Amino acid sequence: MRPYLRTCILESKEAAIEAAATTHNEVEVFSDGSSHDGQIGAAAVLCRTVIEKRAIRKHMGSKEHHTVFKSELFRISLAAEMIVAERHV
Repeated sequence: MRPYLRTCILESKEAAIEAAATTHNEVEVFSDGSSHDGQIGAAAVLCRTVIEKRAIRKHMGSKEHHTVFKSELFRISLAAEMIVAERHV
């Protein structure tokens, strides 16, 4: 039997914070890809029973060489890597 994995993309940071505060799954992964001050990056955080267990942050470079779309794809890859590496998900 395959584990049940749910994906949830919320419309705002505030909605994500509220959902994280009220939903307590055994394992949760949060990820984001974005641009700030002309730089592009991605991050993912894995929490087990509300405790941060692993975080990966990656500075990709300047927006002249990278795009936010590329960072969004990369953050999905980071999140998938964390899920695969985590035991008993």
